[in-house]
Amino acid sequence: MSEPYVVKPGEGRALDLYDVRLWIKTISNSTSAFSLIEGIWQPGGFDPLPHLHENEDESFYVLEGEFDFQIGENVIRGEAGSFVFVPKGISHKFSVAGDRQGRLMFLHAPPLEGFFFELAELATKGPPDPRRIAPLMARWGMEAQVP
Repeated sequence: MSEPYVVKPGEGRALDLYDVRLWIKTISNSTSAFSLIEGIWQPGGFDPLPHLHENEDESFYVLEGEFDFQIGENVIRGEAGSFVFVPKGISHKFSVAGDRQGRLMFLHAPPLEGFFFELAELATKGPPDPRRIAPLMARWGMEAQVP
């Protein structure tokens, strides 16, 4: 059984993924229902490959700045306060829109934080390379579209 807990602003396990800073707010051994992660993205910086999840629904809440979300063939601009839900099986990606950094909270149900721990380790081995990132995504049940 899970116990109640609080994670305050700036708290959580910090991870660096290239030029992205993440804070893992909750992990699967705290709640088996979802993982919750906060992140700061830079304009023109690292973005996820277009991908779909075989097992997880993914939700996004824009905290600061603006993001372009490509969901299937559609691109939707999300400004601060926007919520985006992407069911499993739907291709998606996102990137910062404009020239200001963006801050985003995202949730996977069921949890997926282990992928980000492994991606942070991969990020220590050099610049982002879709040919190395896509196989890691596949191991975690994601189908990536490599350019």
